[in-house]
Amino acid sequence: MLAGPDPLLTDRPLDPAVDTVATLRETGFTLEPAQTAPLLTTLPTRYHGEVDQVLLTALVTAVAAWRAERGGAARTLLADLERHGRTDLGGADLSRTVGWFTAIHPVRLDLGALDPAAVLRGGAAADRALKAVKEQLRARPGDELGYGLLRYLNPDAEPLLAAAGTPQLAFNYLGRYQGPAAGAAPADWAPAPAARCSPQARTRTPRPPIRWTSAPGPRPPPTGRG
Repeated sequence: MLAGPDPLLTDRPLDPAVDTVATLRETGFTLEPAQTAPLLTTLPTRYHGEVDQVLLTALVTAVAAWRAERGGAARTLLADLERHGRTDLGGADLSRTVGWFTAIHPVRLDLGALDPAAVLRGGAAADRALKAVKEQLRARPGDELGYGLLRYLNPDAEPLLAAAGTPQLAFNYLGRYQGPAAGAAPADWAPAPAARCSPQARTRTPRPPIRWTSAPGPRPPPTGRG
């Protein structure tokens, strides 16, 4: 998976000596309820899938369309998929553990012969794209922890996977978190009081934030359109 092509999205690769956490920049926006409701309910139900599958379909399509506008032909997306890591470990008791068990593994998604511009217009092309991405995600071998075990704990696989490099993009869907109802006893896991005081938390209308974090150094390659 990592050995396949992954054309640069910027004019140079990330440089760990320059592109550090201190220089990160973040762009964000919030989806409106009219956009969010189909994303969280209608689409996953219709396609018997999950929200992150819908989001990843949008991401691979957007990246392919962006590349096509700049003369690129790649319609695949290589990305690190980050999850919470609290998966079934064969009966292991995680109830006395605290924290975020980050699990990251690479995925390669392919639109195949689908035209990304047609997918963005919706209709049958978007239908086929979502079904294709869903099936590709379901075809991944093992579970979300297997790659990390091989990458960091297996002495034979570790040097091979390290040499294969890291995807340029990472994707993380945090999911939905709902605070306790008014007057209800606190749950075992709930948003912090400061978070519950935010305007976003005071309404039950879903308005998820979208955040894009990048390094300021690398720039997208120039195009004829500026």
